[in-house]
Amino acid sequence: MKQLFFLLLLATITMSCSNQKFAVRANNDHLMVNNLNQTYQIVIGQSEAKLSEETERAIQDEVENQMEARGFVRTSKSPDIVVVCSVFETKLKIKDSRKVEEDKSEYTTRRVTLNHGTLMIQMIDENLNKSVWLGMASGFIKPNKLVEERELKAITRSIFDEYKLVAYGYMPKQEMTATR
Repeated sequence: MKQLFFLLLLATITMSCSNQKFAVRANNDHLMVNNLNQTYQIVIGQSEAKLSEETERAIQDEVENQMEARGFVRTSKSPDIVVVCSVFETKLKIKDSRKVEEDKSEYTTRRVTLNHGTLMIQMIDENLNKSVWLGMASGFIKPNKLVEERELKAITRSIFDEYKLVAYGYMPKQEMTATR
């Protein structure tokens, strides 16, 4: 009986901790290829919402953490990728293009309505001079409710979970194990 109670308690805690209150999606564009990109720069784009310095800093800090975890180096001179972050408070309608099948070059386009409160992160490849990736989370801003810094960082991290590429030549560090 104690084991059953413990399992139910553990399941309840796990479900309450993973209760995501926002939707995340990404457009893995066909242009997203790992050419020789190694550097990046962060730009806070024109946002509908007036962002506080703390909000901007929280977004920038997490973008920096995520890009560096993928082997990219931040620079202010001639970056390979410009990461543009924008926040929108109202509902947003956008066109979304997705591949019909992964190994084919056929795309389908549809209109998508995003809920109130959208953080949009766009990757622009400066070498191609094109947007190559778009990730977003919507539904996290509620009227008369401030978004905490840790929640904003978690939202940014969730968007980057959809960004699969690493910097050119980057090899993730592996823990050294003793061999006998």
